[in-house]
Amino acid sequence: MKKRIIFIDDEESILNGLRRSLRHRRDEWDMDFYTRTQDAIDALAINQYNALVTDMRMPGIDGAKFLDFVAQNHPSLVRIVLSGQSDLSLSSQLTVNAHQYLSKPCKTADLEHALDKPLRFQAGAKNEKLTTIIAGLQSIPTLPTKYIEITSALSNGEASIREIGHIIGEDPAMSAKLMQMINSAFFGLGRKLTAPEDAAVYLGMETLRTLVLTVGIFSQISKITADISLEKLWEHSNITGVLAKQILQGIQAEKSAQERGFLAGLLHDIGILILATNLPDKYQQLLVDAKTENISLYAKEREVLGATHAEVGAYLMSLWGFSDDIIDAIAYHHEPMNSPDRSISPLTAVYVANLLAKPYPITEYPCEVAQNDRYLMELDLIGSIPNWKKMAATLSTV
Repeated sequence: MKKRIIFIDDEESILNGLRRSLRHRRDEWDMDFYTRTQDAIDALAINQYNALVTDMRMPGIDGAKFLDFVAQNHPSLVRIVLSGQSDLSLSSQLTVNAHQYLSKPCKTADLEHALDKPLRFQAGAKNEKLTTIIAGLQSIPTLPTKYIEITSALSNGEASIREIGHIIGEDPAMSAKLMQMINSAFFGLGRKLTAPEDAAVYLGMETLRTLVLTVGIFSQISKITADISLEKLWEHSNITGVLAKQILQGIQAEKSAQERGFLAGLLHDIGILILATNLPDKYQQLLVDAKTENISLYAKEREVLGATHAEVGAYLMSLWGFSDDIIDAIAYHHEPMNSPDRSISPLTAVYVANLLAKPYPITEYPCEVAQNDRYLMELDLIGSIPNWKKMAATLSTV
């Protein structure tokens, strides 16, 4: 079934360029183009769209107000901002309600990638209950502004460590939380760092960018009513991310795969927060029932909701356009045998790390992951478990 996408830009020449460059997708996408936000609002009221691509600076209703309207009235819509590089400093106004931010001029391939990830995830979601949950999500985290700014700065290949540190330092709360995380015993740096630029030197730009992403996402979830300890979830996520990276380092995976495993490990349980935020009463009852019946949270989610936090978290990663192996690592971190990938990958590392990382995010509930010996034997990794357990124990006691 074809997907329907709406494009809004006040410059007709920009829309004409998009029409030409995306003409080859007409068999897959129905595309509508508007120069006025009011016309777009009218179209949204009568048509069922899957995604929206909009400029930031618009006459009449500006981009921020327009996105706020769309987020409130069409929450399931994939929302992408396509705007001028000079608007990046204003991105915090939009990223509250945008899933991705692309700068003009934007390569056609980059725009297609941004749209393909979430649209294909939706199309491939054979679980109708998952689709229903996704469509009903009213509140999901957005890509942190500082992560977007760092990504943009790194993309031109000329950003210095000092410039990256300055970007982070512009947000004192983000900077303080980030440095607290980096100076924790999990990273074992052996010295206390005092500035983000120091962290970039010791940890590398990619690791620092991943930490900015994680801190920015968790900071958006200040309070949830369900009986979940954000502190324990944060600690478990940190251990899982660090351990996943150590596992990939130990098997000499490529540096980029190590970083993707680190990111997926840090965010593997983000779906718990999304479900607890959007379905507070139902999720609280689910937690109580899981404890009473002595079954895992993951199994109870499947029974009650028809979908799991792993699937919801993977959807969020697809919305943000992350790589397939990151999406898979989060989607299958409880059931790696269900993944079509049978190689040693970030999924492997995140599965093992989540299996071994203590404390579990909700310690009063039986949410431990089962060890799948068949999967580990198939990858010839079963003999590595004792060593990985020692590594996990070290992290869990710091």
